[in-house]
Amino acid sequence: MNQTTADGWVAFAQSAFHEQPQAQRDEAMRSASLAAMALMLAAAEAGWASCPMSGFDPAAVRKLASLPESHLPVLLVAVGKAAAAQAQKVRAPVEQLWRRI
Repeated sequence: MNQTTADGWVAFAQSAFHEQPQAQRDEAMRSASLAAMALMLAAAEAGWASCPMSGFDPAAVRKLASLPESHLPVLLVAVGKAAAAQAQKVRAPVEQLWRRI
């Protein structure tokens, strides 16, 4: 990416999120979710199993990972080899969940 493009993205982010803590938090959640999805897809392609996890102690994770107070752990992703083949979960048909408009 060239410097002009990078500077433009930084300027946009600063104008969109400066002094807007809720918008900053919302964008951080979206970014973390997309990063986790990319990690999980890459893991699957490499033959690994993965699972996103919530319900953990963010303060404990922050301490364990030596993260500053300004960083909020929003999810964890476990990656490894599955112990055994897992049955596919029953899922609703796509047609019930998605509609082209």
